[in-house]
Amino acid sequence: MKYLQDRVETLHHDKNIPGNTTLFIARRDKRLFSNPAIYHSINLNNKVIMTVIPELQIVNQRQKLFLQEGLKSIYENNITKIPFVIISLNEIINFIKQYNITDIVVDFSPLTHFLEFDSQLVKFYKKKNLIRSISRVDAHNIVPYSKVGDNVKSGFAVKKRLLEKYEKYFNEKYDEQAYFNKLDGEFKKSVNGFMENKILRHESDEKNESDLRNECDLRNECDLRNKRNLRNKRNLRNKRKLRNKSDENIRAENEILRNKRTKKPDTKKSFWQTLNFTDNLSDDLTDFFPVEKKSKKNIDDMAKNHHIDDMAKK
Repeated sequence: MKYLQDRVETLHHDKNIPGNTTLFIARRDKRLFSNPAIYHSINLNNKVIMTVIPELQIVNQRQKLFLQEGLKSIYENNITKIPFVIISLNEIINFIKQYNITDIVVDFSPLTHFLEFDSQLVKFYKKKNLIRSISRVDAHNIVPYSKVGDNVKSGFAVKKRLLEKYEKYFNEKYDEQAYFNKLDGEFKKSVNGFMENKILRHESDEKNESDLRNECDLRNECDLRNKRNLRNKRNLRNKRKLRNKSDENIRAENEILRNKRTKKPDTKKSFWQTLNFTDNLSDDLTDFFPVEKKSKKNIDDMAKNHHIDDMAKK
């Protein structure tokens, strides 16, 4: 008992508030056995609730998984009469009112945000006059932090002070069974309902979230499928347009080739125009046609009368 008092620091106390329920907020030492903070909570009242506030735990993903497994193990393997619950910062005020909690115990941590939480808690409940006492217990260090002090300037001085007090606190023992026998066993059943309802609510929320997630996944999959179909249709349409254009081009080229092959000479042009003879045509004609020599005038007249065509056929 004397060792326990060395670990306890009273932050707030008001004797005029009656009650018999203690709330232990575990932050650094989340265990039910070999925990001086639990023993101090039992000394205050015969009804003790152990809780963890997740918002106060600043952890990474790996530590978070480890912490979840540990808390689950505490809840499932809790053979003591102390109910274990998990509450959020938003629920703590209503939870204290619901179970008529008059004493709050927190475990000591040197981290700044934990110390700030303690000061805010004391400041709030001093104004409300709802809490009889707020205590802080060093359940982590073998030698209590308050017995070492802050005015240590070197590591050597710290080691010296620790070695001086180490033997005193190293062998401290607590009669756990005597402490746990003081507890009210019926109280645990009433508080466990809160945790069970919370777990069921969380499971239903997870189920609803999974259903919504699946529905969203299906909707997204349908949207992707529709987008894919539209994209395929657009691609097919573009391919058809290109194919039609290419077919038109091919048809146009074939038509040009066909016209070139089957194109007939222009009938408007005379035979003379096609041959493009020179002025001394009359002299050349005597070499091709064995006819009597005629004057140039007569040949021109014959050409005009198209008799030259008949002569060429002969």
